[in-house]
Amino acid sequence: MKNVKDKIIMSAAVGFTAASGITPVFAQETTNAEVIKEDVEAKKTKKEKLEDSVKTAKSNLDDVKKVTDEKKADADAAKKELEDASAAQDKQYAVVENQYDKAYDSVNEDYQALLSKASDLEEEIASKQAELDQYTKNEESAAKNLEEAKKDLADKQAKLDEVNKELAKYDKTSIDVDLKTAETEQEKA
Repeated sequence: MKNVKDKIIMSAAVGFTAASGITPVFAQETTNAEVIKEDVEAKKTKKEKLEDSVKTAKSNLDDVKKVTDEKKADADAAKKELEDASAAQDKQYAVVENQYDKAYDSVNEDYQALLSKASDLEEEIASKQAELDQYTKNEESAAKNLEEAKKDLADKQAKLDEVNKELAKYDKTSIDVDLKTAETEQEKA
């Protein structure tokens, strides 16, 4: 707006000075590009100014479309790169998942085998412990029976020794004589 007011004031000053016959300094011919441009624009009609505005707007729109197309192309390229990277990541993830599953299955299989073996060994240990307990019980019983048998044997040996002492008192000839005497008395009776 300020530019338009300045132009109106300048136009009025030029007209006033022209009417008075004085040539003002600013009305003299100039070679300054900015002043010439302003003068040319001041002389343009409203229609020409609107046409220039439309051309400028179209040019700006074309520039914006060009930049937008470039940005869209960049965005499409980035999207494609993202899709490619995502596909590669998905493929890599599938490979890693597959390898993990294989490794896990292998380790789990080994682990289950070890658990089974440990369970079998625990059962075997329990069975052997039961056998050992039974053997120990039997051995204790056998040791007790052995001690009783030794005691009985010692008692019987002592009785045998007593009987042998008694027998030793008798001599064979006297027994034979007593036996014959007894037989004879029996025959007489």
